[in-house]
Amino acid sequence: MSICKCGCGGNCKNFFINHHNVRAFSNETRRKISVGNTGKIRSDETKEKLRISSSNRKVSEETKMKISKAAKGRSISIETREKIRKKLIGRIGLRGRIFSKETKNKMAIAAKNRKIHGHTGFKHSEITKDIIRKKVTGNKNNLGKYRIGKPWTEEQKERVRGINSHSWKGGASLTRYDRKFDKRFKSQIRNRDDNTCQVCLLNKSKSLDVHHIDYNKKNSVIENCIALCKKCHMKTNHNRETWNTFFNFLLFEKYNYDNKKTEVKN
Repeated sequence: MSICKCGCGGNCKNFFINHHNVRAFSNETRRKISVGNTGKIRSDETKEKLRISSSNRKVSEETKMKISKAAKGRSISIETREKIRKKLIGRIGLRGRIFSKETKNKMAIAAKNRKIHGHTGFKHSEITKDIIRKKVTGNKNNLGKYRIGKPWTEEQKERVRGINSHSWKGGASLTRYDRKFDKRFKSQIRNRDDNTCQVCLLNKSKSLDVHHIDYNKKNSVIENCIALCKKCHMKTNHNRETWNTFFNFLLFEKYNYDNKKTEVKN
């Protein structure tokens, strides 16, 4: 038996230091083990055992500080970065992962003082800067701001156009409105709503859009229409059932319209 090296004064088995079952290997032995494990492929069973053992391991603050100091200023080679990149291709990342409340609190505290995606104070290398510069140079969108990536080809545009779009509603945008839905009717709806968007209550204009609550262009009655700004009108293209319920309740509260929840037309 030998004395534990952690300073507690307890006894421990031979070849082990402290109570953490860590073998007291020399630097030469560690180097040989490292060389021997290089290129070694572990089975899925072994990987799972290592994952379970490491997930329950608690690292002291002192050890964290040592790891942090050891990693500070260390640069990863281009070859290693390429290996990491290839390994991460196709992974979703943290999407779908469930964190404990303790982990969420730690993440919130760590991100509290960060301003831009956690990269405050982070400096790119000259190689990374050059790669980003080449990607964004000459690519502008309609707003005049540079965007990363190549412009879409006609083939890519065709994949999300018309019937291939996730917002496709069977060509509903091509359906004509009924005859009642004219300038006089739309003006009546805007005046009733005080020429104010009924969602954000900020945009005030005499040229607001008039939205059909049940999404039926043939049902142009005052109880089924509401004034919206263009920005809020775009939002109503999604979650139609929710917007239908909200607008019916809103008109009932403001104008006492006794609208029953109508079936939303897709």
